Amino acid sequence: MKIQFTIIILLFSSLVFSQNKWEKKQKKKSIEYYDRVFSKFDSEFNATTAPEKWKDEPAVILNQKLHILLEESDLGHGTKCISRKRILIQDQTELEEFTEFYYQQSELFGITHIKPDGTENEIDLSTSIKVETAVPSFYRSSYQSGAYYKTSIPNLEVGDIIDYYKVFSERYTINNIEIIATVSSEYPIVETEIMVDACYQWTVYKNTINMEENFVLTDDTGVITSGKEGTGCRRYSLVAKDLEATKYE
Repeated sequence: MKIQFTIIILLFSSLVFSQNKWEKKQKKKSIEYYDRVFSKFDSEFNATTAPEKWKDEPAVILNQKLHILLEESDLGHGTKCISRKRILIQDQTELEEFTEFYYQQSELFGITHIKPDGTENEIDLSTSIKVETAVPSFYRSSYQSGAYYKTSIPNLEVGDIIDYYKVFSERYTINNIEIIATVSSEYPIVETEIMVDACYQWTVYKNTINMEENFVLTDDTGVITSGKEGTGCRRYSLVAKDLEATKYE
Protein backbone atom coordinates (compact mmCIF):
# COMPACT_ATOMS: atom_id res chain seq x y z
CA MET A 1 0.00 0.00 0.00
CA LYS A 2 2.81 2.39 0.86
CA ILE A 3 4.50 1.79 -2.52
CA GLN A 4 1.24 2.33 -4.40
CA PHE A 5 0.64 5.61 -2.58
CA THR A 6 4.11 6.84 -3.48
CA ILE A 7 3.56 6.02 -7.16
CA ILE A 8 0.31 7.98 -7.22
CA ILE A 9 2.05 11.04 -5.82
CA LEU A 10 4.80 10.77 -8.43
CA LEU A 11 2.29 10.39 -11.25
CA PHE A 12 0.34 13.38 -10.02
CA SER A 13 3.49 15.48 -9.80
CA SER A 14 4.44 14.44 -13.31
CA LEU A 15 0.98 15.43 -14.57
CA VAL A 16 1.24 18.89 -13.00
CA PHE A 17 4.71 19.36 -14.48
CA SER A 18 3.46 18.37 -17.95
CA GLN A 19 0.49 20.73 -17.69
CA ASN A 20 2.70 23.66 -16.65
CA LYS A 21 5.06 22.87 -19.51
CA TRP A 22 2.13 22.80 -21.96
CA GLU A 23 0.78 26.12 -20.63
CA LYS A 24 4.18 27.78 -21.04
CA LYS A 25 4.41 26.44 -24.58
CA GLN A 26 0.94 27.77 -25.43
CA LYS A 27 1.79 31.17 -23.98
CA LYS A 28 4.97 31.32 -26.05
CA LYS A 29 2.98 30.45 -29.19
CA SER A 30 0.39 33.13 -28.38
CA ILE A 31 3.10 35.78 -27.93
CA GLU A 32 4.63 34.82 -31.27
CA TYR A 33 1.18 34.91 -32.91
CA TYR A 34 0.43 38.36 -31.49
CA ASP A 35 3.79 39.69 -32.68
CA ARG A 36 3.29 38.36 -36.22
CA VAL A 37 -0.30 39.50 -36.65
CA PHE A 38 -0.81 42.52 -34.43
CA SER A 39 2.49 44.20 -33.55
CA LYS A 40 2.37 46.29 -36.75
CA PHE A 41 -0.64 48.09 -35.26
CA ASP A 42 1.19 49.08 -32.06
CA SER A 43 1.89 52.59 -33.36
CA GLU A 44 -1.88 53.19 -33.54
CA PHE A 45 -2.07 52.76 -29.76
CA ASN A 46 0.07 55.79 -28.86
CA ALA A 47 -2.74 58.32 -28.38
CA THR A 48 -2.78 60.01 -24.96
CA THR A 49 -5.54 62.61 -25.33
CA ALA A 50 -9.21 62.56 -26.29
CA PRO A 51 -11.08 65.00 -28.55
CA GLU A 52 -12.18 68.22 -26.84
CA LYS A 53 -15.85 67.41 -27.49
CA TRP A 54 -15.60 64.47 -25.06
CA LYS A 55 -13.87 66.32 -22.22
CA ASP A 56 -16.89 65.78 -19.94
CA GLU A 57 -17.10 62.03 -20.56
CA PRO A 58 -15.93 59.88 -17.62
CA ALA A 59 -13.70 57.78 -19.91
CA VAL A 60 -12.85 57.60 -23.60
CA ILE A 61 -11.71 54.60 -25.64
CA LEU A 62 -8.81 56.01 -27.66
CA ASN A 63 -8.50 52.93 -29.87
CA GLN A 64 -9.74 49.37 -30.03
CA LYS A 65 -9.08 46.57 -32.50
CA LEU A 66 -10.37 43.04 -32.87
CA HIS A 67 -8.76 40.53 -35.23
CA ILE A 68 -10.67 37.29 -35.94
CA LEU A 69 -9.11 34.40 -37.84
CA LEU A 70 -11.50 31.74 -39.12
CA GLU A 71 -9.49 28.54 -39.02
CA GLU A 72 -9.90 24.84 -39.69
CA SER A 73 -7.59 22.24 -38.20
CA ASP A 74 -7.52 18.67 -36.93
CA LEU A 75 -9.35 19.96 -33.86
CA GLY A 76 -12.26 21.19 -35.98
CA HIS A 77 -13.64 24.61 -36.89
CA GLY A 78 -12.76 27.56 -34.75
CA THR A 79 -11.60 31.13 -34.36
CA LYS A 80 -8.36 32.60 -33.09
CA CYS A 81 -8.74 36.18 -31.92
CA ILE A 82 -6.65 39.12 -30.79
CA SER A 83 -8.28 42.06 -29.03
CA ARG A 84 -6.76 45.30 -27.74
CA LYS A 85 -8.22 48.42 -26.11
CA ARG A 86 -6.72 51.69 -24.88
CA ILE A 87 -8.83 53.71 -22.43
CA LEU A 88 -8.29 57.19 -20.98
CA ILE A 89 -9.77 57.82 -17.51
CA GLN A 90 -11.19 61.35 -17.29
CA ASP A 91 -13.37 61.42 -14.18
CA GLN A 92 -13.06 60.45 -10.52
CA THR A 93 -16.27 58.43 -10.72
CA GLU A 94 -14.65 55.90 -13.06
CA LEU A 95 -11.67 55.11 -10.84
CA GLU A 96 -13.63 52.49 -8.90
CA GLU A 97 -14.90 50.98 -12.16
CA PHE A 98 -11.37 50.36 -13.46
CA THR A 99 -9.33 49.97 -10.27
CA GLU A 100 -11.11 46.63 -9.92
CA PHE A 101 -10.42 45.20 -13.36
CA TYR A 102 -12.14 42.10 -14.80
CA TYR A 103 -10.92 39.89 -17.61
CA GLN A 104 -11.61 36.49 -19.14
CA GLN A 105 -9.29 33.53 -19.08
CA SER A 106 -7.27 33.68 -22.31
CA GLU A 107 -4.23 32.12 -23.91
CA LEU A 108 -2.48 35.45 -23.41
CA PHE A 109 -3.57 38.53 -21.48
CA GLY A 110 -1.79 41.70 -20.41
CA ILE A 111 -2.59 45.11 -18.88
CA THR A 112 -0.39 48.20 -18.97
CA HIS A 113 -1.12 51.14 -16.64
CA ILE A 114 0.22 54.37 -18.17
CA LYS A 115 0.72 57.65 -16.31
CA PRO A 116 0.45 61.10 -18.00
CA ASP A 117 4.25 61.45 -17.89
CA GLY A 118 4.59 58.25 -19.94
CA THR A 119 5.56 55.94 -17.07
CA GLU A 120 4.29 52.42 -17.77
CA ASN A 121 3.54 49.64 -15.31
CA GLU A 122 2.70 46.08 -16.32
CA ILE A 123 0.01 44.74 -13.97
CA ASP A 124 0.89 41.49 -12.17
CA LEU A 125 -1.92 39.00 -12.74
CA SER A 126 -0.56 36.27 -10.46
CA THR A 127 -2.84 37.34 -7.60
CA SER A 128 -6.03 37.52 -9.68
CA ILE A 129 -9.06 35.76 -8.26
CA LYS A 130 -11.80 33.89 -10.10
CA VAL A 131 -15.17 35.65 -10.19
CA GLU A 132 -18.30 33.59 -9.49
CA THR A 133 -20.79 36.47 -9.78
CA ALA A 134 -21.88 38.69 -12.66
CA VAL A 135 -19.29 41.15 -13.96
CA PRO A 136 -19.92 44.77 -15.04
CA SER A 137 -21.29 45.10 -18.58
CA PHE A 138 -18.15 46.80 -19.94
CA TYR A 139 -16.11 43.62 -19.41
CA ARG A 140 -18.56 41.11 -20.84
CA SER A 141 -17.90 39.47 -24.18
CA SER A 142 -20.46 38.02 -26.57
CA TYR A 143 -17.88 36.17 -28.67
CA GLN A 144 -15.57 34.67 -26.01
CA SER A 145 -16.34 31.95 -23.51
CA GLY A 146 -14.32 31.17 -20.41
CA ALA A 147 -14.19 32.09 -16.74
CA TYR A 148 -13.83 35.66 -15.52
CA TYR A 149 -11.08 36.84 -13.19
CA LYS A 150 -10.55 40.00 -11.21
CA THR A 151 -7.38 41.95 -10.49
CA SER A 152 -6.60 45.42 -9.16
CA ILE A 153 -4.83 48.40 -10.71
CA PRO A 154 -3.21 50.33 -7.83
CA ASN A 155 -2.65 54.09 -7.83
CA LEU A 156 -5.09 54.67 -10.68
CA GLU A 157 -5.81 58.39 -11.12
CA VAL A 158 -7.69 60.71 -13.45
CA GLY A 159 -5.63 61.21 -16.60
CA ASP A 160 -4.20 57.68 -16.54
CA ILE A 161 -4.50 55.24 -19.43
CA ILE A 162 -5.25 51.52 -19.34
CA ASP A 163 -4.02 49.57 -22.38
CA TYR A 164 -4.85 45.86 -22.45
CA TYR A 165 -4.81 42.99 -24.93
CA LYS A 166 -5.72 39.32 -25.14
CA VAL A 167 -5.28 36.31 -27.42
CA PHE A 168 -7.90 33.57 -27.26
CA SER A 169 -9.37 30.71 -29.30
CA GLU A 170 -12.83 29.20 -29.59
CA ARG A 171 -13.75 25.76 -30.96
CA TYR A 172 -17.07 24.77 -32.54
CA THR A 173 -18.67 21.42 -33.31
CA ILE A 174 -20.84 22.86 -36.09
CA ASN A 175 -19.90 24.01 -39.59
CA ASN A 176 -21.65 27.38 -39.38
CA ILE A 177 -20.03 29.88 -37.01
CA GLU A 178 -21.94 32.99 -35.96
CA ILE A 179 -19.96 35.79 -34.34
CA ILE A 180 -21.70 38.82 -32.85
CA ALA A 181 -19.34 41.63 -31.89
CA THR A 182 -20.59 44.90 -30.40
CA VAL A 183 -18.82 47.95 -31.79
CA SER A 184 -20.34 50.61 -29.56
CA SER A 185 -19.62 51.10 -25.86
CA GLU A 186 -20.86 52.98 -22.83
CA TYR A 187 -17.85 55.23 -23.46
CA PRO A 188 -17.18 57.19 -26.69
CA ILE A 189 -14.68 55.65 -29.10
CA VAL A 190 -12.13 57.62 -31.12
CA GLU A 191 -11.41 54.76 -33.53
CA THR A 192 -12.28 51.07 -33.77
CA GLU A 193 -11.60 48.33 -36.28
CA ILE A 194 -12.71 44.72 -36.68
CA MET A 195 -10.69 42.50 -39.04
CA VAL A 196 -11.84 39.07 -40.20
CA ASP A 197 -9.40 36.76 -42.00
CA ALA A 198 -10.92 33.84 -43.93
CA CYS A 199 -9.13 31.34 -46.18
CA TYR A 200 -10.57 29.77 -49.32
CA GLN A 201 -12.67 27.09 -47.55
CA TRP A 202 -14.77 29.71 -45.77
CA THR A 203 -17.81 31.55 -47.10
CA VAL A 204 -18.30 34.76 -45.14
CA TYR A 205 -21.66 36.47 -44.67
CA LYS A 206 -21.42 39.81 -42.90
CA ASN A 207 -23.83 42.48 -41.79
CA THR A 208 -23.94 45.50 -39.51
CA ILE A 209 -26.87 46.89 -37.56
CA ASN A 210 -27.50 50.50 -36.54
CA MET A 211 -24.41 51.93 -38.22
CA GLU A 212 -23.47 53.19 -41.68
CA GLU A 213 -20.06 51.52 -41.78
CA ASN A 214 -19.79 48.00 -43.15
CA PHE A 215 -17.15 45.36 -43.83
CA VAL A 216 -15.07 45.78 -46.98
CA LEU A 217 -12.66 43.39 -48.66
CA THR A 218 -9.19 44.91 -48.28
CA ASP A 219 -6.02 44.59 -50.35
CA ASP A 220 -4.27 42.98 -47.37
CA THR A 221 -3.69 39.24 -47.39
CA GLY A 222 -5.18 37.37 -44.45
CA VAL A 223 -3.12 35.20 -42.15
CA ILE A 224 -3.21 31.52 -41.23
CA THR A 225 -2.88 30.04 -37.74
CA SER A 226 0.90 30.40 -37.74
CA GLY A 227 0.46 34.14 -38.15
CA LYS A 228 1.97 34.12 -41.63
CA GLU A 229 0.20 35.33 -44.75
CA GLY A 230 -1.85 32.53 -46.24
CA THR A 231 -2.36 31.93 -49.96
CA GLY A 232 -6.01 32.43 -50.79
CA CYS A 233 -6.78 34.09 -47.45
CA ARG A 234 -8.92 37.21 -47.56
CA ARG A 235 -9.20 40.04 -45.06
CA TYR A 236 -12.42 41.93 -44.39
CA SER A 237 -12.26 45.11 -42.36
CA LEU A 238 -14.74 47.42 -40.68
CA VAL A 239 -13.43 50.80 -39.52
CA ALA A 240 -15.47 53.33 -37.56
CA LYS A 241 -14.44 56.64 -36.00
CA ASP A 242 -15.88 59.17 -33.57
CA LEU A 243 -18.56 56.92 -32.06
CA GLU A 244 -20.63 58.51 -29.34
CA ALA A 245 -21.24 56.65 -26.09
CA THR A 246 -24.19 54.29 -26.01
CA LYS A 247 -26.29 54.75 -22.90
CA TYR A 248 -27.72 51.46 -21.68
CA GLU A 249 -30.93 51.40 -19.68
